[in-house]
Amino acid sequence: MDQHKNNKFFGGVEIPFKKSEEDAWKDIKSRIDALPSEEKKVVRMWPAISAAAAIALLVGLLIFWPSNNELVVVATLKGNSQSIELPDHSKVTLAPEAEISYNTDWSQERKLSLKGQAFFEVQKGSTFTVETSLGNVQVLGTSFDVSDRNNELSVICETGRVKVSSGDKEVIITPGMMARASKGAVVAFKSYKKGNQWLDGKFVYENEPLVNVLNEIERQFNVEIQCNNLDSKVYVGEFNSKNLEEALISVCAPFGLNYTIKDNMIVEIK
Repeated sequence: MDQHKNNKFFGGVEIPFKKSEEDAWKDIKSRIDALPSEEKKVVRMWPAISAAAAIALLVGLLIFWPSNNELVVVATLKGNSQSIELPDHSKVTLAPEAEISYNTDWSQERKLSLKGQAFFEVQKGSTFTVETSLGNVQVLGTSFDVSDRNNELSVICETGRVKVSSGDKEVIITPGMMARASKGAVVAFKSYKKGNQWLDGKFVYENEPLVNVLNEIERQFNVEIQCNNLDSKVYVGEFNSKNLEEALISVCAPFGLNYTIKDNMIVEIK
């Protein structure tokens, strides 16, 4: 409730010492009834209390009325992705098991926090910042992919220019480039990967630890994979998230591994 609305509501209400409790409460109630419906939600929570107590609570409302700068948290589960329009009309698509949080008032800055992976399509404007546990990503208006998983931050630039920073190190990448940050170190290099490939269900890897690839299959298909002794294996190839068995064949066959899918969506790999 802004100050103008506050003044409109409280203007002319006499304190209860100049009226009977019943008359003062009727005066307050009539003004509550005149408020727009969205403003009455908080006020109508109160029971019919004394006029003096009502006045005290309403005056307190001037101080503690919540601002429009609310915190929004959006999270996805395994097997689900979600697209969201941000306060500046930028678009973000969350991968499975990802989370973003941001304040709704972006009049001063455009900033959000990310856990997991997301693809961003940012409207032009002031600096847009994505904060992660391993570093920050900043752009003015572009599209890019950010992944904060497996103790590594990776960023793929699809359009425009993207700045990736971790600690006191930073790099700027352009389309066709990728940046990785880990433990305060940041490197940039040419990349064959597209930042938006996963939106079409395509996951491409080059020299990726096999356990990370299997973790992604778990996220995409909402399954639990049980396997042992895979830490030393490195995967080169791709899988598609349209079909679980096809994905498992693509990943397991190069290593001579066999899989079994159980009814409770547990996958055993040996």
